Amino acid sequence: MNSIHRTGVAIAGLMAIAVMATAVFLQGGARDTVAQAAAADPAAYAPTSDPTSLDTQTIYVNPAETPKVVTVVHTPPPGKRAKPTQQVIHITVPAPGGDDGEGDD
Repeated sequence: MNSIHRTGVAIAGLMAIAVMATAVFLQGGARDTVAQAAAADPAAYAPTSDPTSLDTQTIYVNPAETPKVVTVVHTPPPGKRAKPTQQVIHITVPAPGGDDGEGDD
């Protein structure tokens, strides 16, 4: 590795550490803010009614659609397949200037 590559890798490593440290710092600050808001207004999180007095609700769910039928066709192994017939076409193009191919004599 050249020295310029080593410098680039070192800078990239320091930037990665800085980004991770910033993320950890900001998450810690957000946690403190939420904790202070929760401690300041405990009545906001109190239940409004007794959960045992609520009526039972019935929820109807539509059934899932029937999946489409997929037909699987088994093909024979490669050795057992019928080989397709191939037609070979040979084209002979005469060389310019005669049979020796060297041009005009």
